[in-house]
Amino acid sequence: MGIMAKIGFVVLSWNSAGYIEQCIRSICDCRNIKSYVCVVDNGSTDRTVECIRSLELQKEYFKLDIIELPVNRGTTISRNLGIQRIPAEFNYICILDSDTVVNGEALAEMVNILAASPQNGIVGPALRGLNGKPQFSGRRIPLFWIKLVKAIPLHCLQTRASAWETPQSIDKICPVGYLMSACWLVKREVFQNIGLLDEKIFYAPEDVEFCIRAWYGGYRVLYDSQVSIIHAWQRISRKKLFSYHNFEHIKGLFYLYKKYDFWFSAKKIERLIR
Repeated sequence: MGIMAKIGFVVLSWNSAGYIEQCIRSICDCRNIKSYVCVVDNGSTDRTVECIRSLELQKEYFKLDIIELPVNRGTTISRNLGIQRIPAEFNYICILDSDTVVNGEALAEMVNILAASPQNGIVGPALRGLNGKPQFSGRRIPLFWIKLVKAIPLHCLQTRASAWETPQSIDKICPVGYLMSACWLVKREVFQNIGLLDEKIFYAPEDVEFCIRAWYGGYRVLYDSQVSIIHAWQRISRKKLFSYHNFEHIKGLFYLYKKYDFWFSAKKIERLIR
């Protein structure tokens, strides 16, 4: 990357004491990036905020900011607060989960992809677990029953549903229906033109909704399998079948499918994906 990229990072945390320091340090260690990191803490009750405040990071082009919320406000309201906190000079915004570890190679590649075309709006890298196992972060637009099956905490059902949702062919860089929001790099203008995350969704599927809106807004959503980052993937909603997070997930699904009217077929959306 010839010119230093300016990236504002929005890192969402909730009881993330075991992950947050490594995530922030990985951003700080990236070269050729001017970074503004806004951590939005969702009312953590562990040592998350203490861990963030105790960090001693020395880098000329790095600034760390934190928004402390008294309670868990979900993923959309919280991230929107972070997005709006990023100074205007940062023309790229990276949405990150706190259990990720990024690297300069992946960020530089994704910046180049977005800069290559006015239509390229969102790009995400391959995600790999702590054991190196790939997580298919670039996915087809899911049907209602697939999302319901994935919410059930049974590995065999989740595996089958994920296979149904995974694109049949993944090129090095390819358009996808949506990207998991564990790591997005987004042009700032996308938020300016199509709006922020839909705050009528508390927890999920805010990633599907925003990517659909990006496609309708004339922006491409791209998956880049050439680069990868680490994602521990806490998968909060799948620890218990009957939980507040699963309730909000299911409620968000009903809202999503009603809003775009594709309960049984996503063809009218998929025709935009090219």
